[in-house]
Amino acid sequence: MSITGQNSSSKKTESDKQQNISCLVVLRERSGRLGNRMFMFASAMGLALTHSCRLYIDQPIINELLSWFQLNLPKNITINKEHYTNLSRFIQQKKNLCTYFPELMKPYAIKYLELRGFWQAHGHFVKFKNEIRKQFTFKPTIAKRIASFFKTYICQQINCTSNYLAKNVTQVQLKLDLRDSPYTWIGIHIRRGDYLRGRRVSSIKFIIDAMDYFIDKYGNKSLFVITSDDKSYCARTFLNRTNVLITPSSFSPADDLATLAVCEHTIVTVGTFGWWGAFLSGGEAICDVKSSQNPTAIDNNCARQAFFPEWFSYLNKTS
Repeated sequence: MSITGQNSSSKKTESDKQQNISCLVVLRERSGRLGNRMFMFASAMGLALTHSCRLYIDQPIINELLSWFQLNLPKNITINKEHYTNLSRFIQQKKNLCTYFPELMKPYAIKYLELRGFWQAHGHFVKFKNEIRKQFTFKPTIAKRIASFFKTYICQQINCTSNYLAKNVTQVQLKLDLRDSPYTWIGIHIRRGDYLRGRRVSSIKFIIDAMDYFIDKYGNKSLFVITSDDKSYCARTFLNRTNVLITPSSFSPADDLATLAVCEHTIVTVGTFGWWGAFLSGGEAICDVKSSQNPTAIDNNCARQAFFPEWFSYLNKTS
């Protein structure tokens, strides 16, 4: 059976399934970049699991996520397009940017609901964080690329056997191997790009202060791995520091996110990409929460407690 459950065993079975779909969560919108897509998927899955609903996700969304992740949705939760179409006239849409709706978490709060917008509020899925992390396990080809990046650096510092370099590892095994290395790995995502046009970017001071925080805590074996949409800027700014690595320009956004995911801790600047790096890493996360001088609508409408989980910490307390 496909991940969206599109194959059927018999007409009777499918008819019975349709009659039993008393609660449905739908995701058809494809907006934004990788981090936004992940929020939308996670919120849809989280709400479906919360209410024991069935889940319909458009196949193009599934196909896109499968190019990065080893999605493995439970077959008893998904429905196919035919069932969705039969129920579509009953479905109500709810648009959301980053507001947490506690009323949606109450029993029987959902009947037939389609998510529209980014849904950047962790409360709709954080109860199922382990299940979400499992869905966002990266494909072996991605794990292989980032493993080569980490191993090459480690072997430049210590003697490695040829078997160590040649050995293929999974994302899970690579994370364990990095824990066993002499270093504490801290991932950093530096968002610039479109954020330089009318949005805010984190200051160098915040990033340096966050690095110093981890150095004070873990010592001079702290290594910082920078991912960014502006790696030439990062090279100019940080490469004089011997404890900084920057991922190759050949890395895709998924490669960069996987790099953050296997690090032990994370420094989160702005945007959703670094947020997901910290969420998938599962370690300590230091966030930049200072507002911009000219905040945009999205800055104003996103409550800190809705966007950041409680285990994310802040160096700068001001707003």
